[in-house]
Amino acid sequence: MVVLERATLGSGGTGKSSGVVRCHYGVPSLAAMAWKSVPYFEAAGSEVGFHQVGYVVGVGAADEEALRANVEMHQTLGIAVELIKHDQVDDALGHFAKGGQLAAGDRNQTGRADHHFILARDLGRF
Repeated sequence: MVVLERATLGSGGTGKSSGVVRCHYGVPSLAAMAWKSVPYFEAAGSEVGFHQVGYVVGVGAADEEALRANVEMHQTLGIAVELIKHDQVDDALGHFAKGGQLAAGDRNQTGRADHHFILARDLGRF
């Protein structure tokens, strides 16, 4: 891995990362790259502040077709994602915007991590 920053590590874009570990991208190469990073986060666990909480994307009726296409693309890449009706999301997560018609989720495989811990662990400094 190569991380380039204008000044010191963590002072640029890397230091502004939100730490979201997700695979819901519309570009196949980005989705595949993100999916391949999940085992790293699973193995590093608390060392990088990783919490596997899952990821859900909800859409209204006008965007159902686009979401279905995105989920199909993810599944062809081997990403463990599924379509979920809004009432099923309620059962799984306990809440969901009632205006949503359809959602896609990965059932707790992705999550969030602390980018500062990642820099400290893997690069030795930040």
